[in-house]
Amino acid sequence: MHNHLIHKAISLCLLMSLALAPLPARAGDARHRTKATLANMHRWVGTGENGQRWREYLESERLEAELAQGADADAGVITEVLGQYTS
Repeated sequence: MHNHLIHKAISLCLLMSLALAPLPARAGDARHRTKATLANMHRWVGTGENGQRWREYLESERLEAELAQGADADAGVITEVLGQYTS
C-alpha cells in the first residue's frame, strides 16, 4: 500500500510540472521544473536496488533523454512516459 501512495505522489508531481509544457512562453520553465522534480524523485527513492527499480519502471532514463533535447524533445515519447506515471 505504501508503494502505491508513493507512486501516486511522484506521478502527481511530475504531471503538475509538465502541465505547462505546451505553453510556448513557459516551455523552458516547465522543462526546468520537470528536471528538478525528476531529480528530487531520484533523490527520494535513493540509489539502492528499490530506487533503481522505480527508475526503470518510470522510464526515468528515457524521460531524461527527451528533456535534454529541449525544444526538440519528442512529445510522443514524453506522452508515453507520462502514461507509465499514470498507469
